[in-house]
Amino acid sequence: MFIDSNLLVLLVVGETDREMITRHRRTRSYRAEDYDLLVRLINDTGHQVYDTPNTLTEASNPLITADLDLYLAAAAQEDGAAFNFSHYRGL
Repeated sequence: MFIDSNLLVLLVVGETDREMITRHRRTRSYRAEDYDLLVRLINDTGHQVYDTPNTLTEASNPLITADLDLYLAAAAQEDGAAFNFSHYRGL
């Protein structure tokens, strides 16, 4: 199953913090129920989720580089759950 960048962002944001779905700039048009539906559709089909490199690039820019709140929420879930690769470059 292929999903587009908007649904990938919804999946990541919802998995990290469902309450953030209506606050994140890329998912404001969605609700927690939309996230639940997406997860249910993925699980019910039994298919893995695939994305193209372009979709991953488009989705990663607002998730990793521009959204401090989402990064901090993911990092707070468990040690090592999120890290900024740029901080490790040049070590």
